[in-house]
Amino acid sequence: MNQAQIQGYCKRYFEAVGASIYREEPQYLQVELPRDVDKELIERPFFWKWAEAMGQHVEPTILHLIFSPDKKPQDAARLHYVGLGSQQLLKIFQSAKKRGRIVRLFETGKKSGSGSYIPYLIATIKISYLSDRRRDIFTCDAVEMQSGVILTDVWGHLAARTYQASPQAPTPCKHQNPLRPTGHAPTDRLKIGNGSNRDTKEHEEYAIESALDDVELWKMQCQSAWEDLKNDIAKRIHAEDHAWAEEAMEQLRQDKKQLDDYYEGLLQKAKEDEMQAYLAERETRLAELAWRRQPRIRIEPFSIGLFFLRTPLL
Repeated sequence: MNQAQIQGYCKRYFEAVGASIYREEPQYLQVELPRDVDKELIERPFFWKWAEAMGQHVEPTILHLIFSPDKKPQDAARLHYVGLGSQQLLKIFQSAKKRGRIVRLFETGKKSGSGSYIPYLIATIKISYLSDRRRDIFTCDAVEMQSGVILTDVWGHLAARTYQASPQAPTPCKHQNPLRPTGHAPTDRLKIGNGSNRDTKEHEEYAIESALDDVELWKMQCQSAWEDLKNDIAKRIHAEDHAWAEEAMEQLRQDKKQLDDYYEGLLQKAKEDEMQAYLAERETRLAELAWRRQPRIRIEPFSIGLFFLRTPLL
């Protein structure tokens, strides 16, 4: 990343977290931080504990960020340099990673004929193959929430679309359950169209109704979709060639034998009061060896999102 790209990234970050951007110039940003963002970017935990315990009003922090050491605005009280390797950029990366692990996004632009949103659970998965060596791969997979169909390697299809944090509005809508029931039978999509039988004021309001707000329903369906995706990934991994694991196990057996032979020689020569110490040390070394060399596969969600798309993903 060059400095212009870093500045663009920081601007998008501050816009996403709801910070107010007061000034934007080449190599310079002036932003006002919301309280939750202040806690992540400015290291003063004891101050916040005291302020919140005492009920003190805290004025929002205003950051003056420069993206070139030569940039020195005259009216800025304290400047924070942001560049690769800087502490400020590291904190922004950490905050973005924390906040971006779980998202809910709605596709903008083109619409399907019915004006429906199609819900997908999208997960970027990190699969680690661990032994005396390590190999990490990333895969971006999706579960179509209505049918339970699982799609693999969908990142390219997602990146070609544009999104926003809330539905395109205002549009009257009528609630229909967009999610599949327990038996995975398909159901109607979430309709974003003209509602009917709007006899009360509630039905006349512009809103996405309880289909998006029924938290418990979404929790249950997302958990079910996640379990399906994990099972599918496990099946794919099981079908792979695991010669690497067999080689790692053989190497581990040889290393354990070498370690056992070493301590066997020590125990034969050890005095009686040294025996217990050698035995305990051997067990510790064997456990450490197994922890470092035992072949295993770790599946870790890197980020998860609930995406509402206008047209099918594939």
